[in-house]
Amino acid sequence: MDGADGGERKPGFFARLAQGFDDIVDDALDRKLGNGASFYGKRKSNFYGAADTMKKADPRKRNDEEDYKGNAGGSYFIWDKETGMPLTKKQARLKKAGKLVLEPTEE
Repeated sequence: MDGADGGERKPGFFARLAQGFDDIVDDALDRKLGNGASFYGKRKSNFYGAADTMKKADPRKRNDEEDYKGNAGGSYFIWDKETGMPLTKKQARLKKAGKLVLEPTEE
């Protein structure tokens, strides 16, 4: 939001409070509190203070180095790029063999 002088206006007290609470809830539900940040990606919140090394540089922007991407190859589901749908490993094997045909999803 622009200020009266044409510059960027900083959010008010209640907006920062609500955003901070939302960040803490996100971190708790994503299991990033405690040592969970080493497994599930860096934290968004300032819960551990300014010296927290497991906090994202900018919590409002996506960063592939800091965000959790899931395990590589150990998942029960495989993302099908053609249809945009998750497939079980069994469905993926059938699709690769040509025995399963899926329609692309509409957005």
